[in-house]
Amino acid sequence: MEKITGLVLLIIGAGVFLYLLPFFAPVFGFNVDNFSGTADSSVSGQIFILNNGSSENETAVWHSSLMPDIFEIQNSPYNNSVLYAATSRGIFISRDNGKNWYAWSDLERKIDGASVYKIVFDKSFFGRAFIAAFKNNRGYVYETEDNLFSLNQIFDVQNERVYAIEFFHNNQPGNGQNILIGLSDGRILSYSPETKEFRPFAHFESDIYGIKAANSHLYITTKSNGIFVRAGGSDKFESLASGDILGQSLKSVAVEEKTGSPLYAASLADAFSSFNQGFSWNGIQTVLASRDSIDSIFLSPLKELYLASGIKLYRSRDNGQSWQMYFSLDEKSKRKISAVYFGENGKIIIGTKE
Repeated sequence: MEKITGLVLLIIGAGVFLYLLPFFAPVFGFNVDNFSGTADSSVSGQIFILNNGSSENETAVWHSSLMPDIFEIQNSPYNNSVLYAATSRGIFISRDNGKNWYAWSDLERKIDGASVYKIVFDKSFFGRAFIAAFKNNRGYVYETEDNLFSLNQIFDVQNERVYAIEFFHNNQPGNGQNILIGLSDGRILSYSPETKEFRPFAHFESDIYGIKAANSHLYITTKSNGIFVRAGGSDKFESLASGDILGQSLKSVAVEEKTGSPLYAASLADAFSSFNQGFSWNGIQTVLASRDSIDSIFLSPLKELYLASGIKLYRSRDNGQSWQMYFSLDEKSKRKISAVYFGENGKIIIGTKE
């Protein structure tokens, strides 16, 4: 009888260990790469590490034969040395602050081969995150409560992509913090993690490329209709198409999250700045040649402004009045800069795509 009891306790203990493993493996750096199912084939050229502007920059090691486009890089809210890359071939993870990267897969391999556009972590709920993905001509949103180890599909749609998801509190008592889901058909849905309910939130006549909450304001970036803002306490969106930005097809927005100012936007050929949360705009003079286009605009926690153009990254420390070429890929590179992550102590991690 005692042997049977001991065996039962051992099985229970093993089950508890396996259940808790996904919570703590990424946090404490345990190696769980076997769950990726991807053979190790180390390459370089996907991600680069800039150490506080030093000329001794590093090229990260990419432990995979896959060479995906990198859409976004961000850190775990539970351990700053753990980084995640959302890519055209699923999620990749680094446990050493960007030096080494491995493919990551959930237990049921739901995101294997999927284009993952966005990952957002719930900082008030340990282990919870939401993932926007596209696979087999369907857009998906997944929810996890165990650090991406197991995924629960909460939304899917045929022939549409989910490019943007964001936490948003609408400042009304009892409504809590919801997830906003931006679709390529122009719809934005609101999802409550507590009640598991979806509600229509807004609709725009263009793909939703970005959703950003900053200082009680909500900024929506569309593919062809510019930027819209909803001020805190309001239930209406206002177009920010005025001044120098009027008539521009914007593709990238950067905002200071705590105050909502400054706010920057970029189209294919031009960049713009606003210092009143987007209600008036001025053009920014860049150093790009007329043949070069702007791919993305970024704002660091130090309020330094960055422009990505092809293989080059430019920096301005005076709100765009002057620029310097900060980093460049090899001139023969077939890739271009697509993502920029600002880490601690001035470290910058750069992702690329074809």
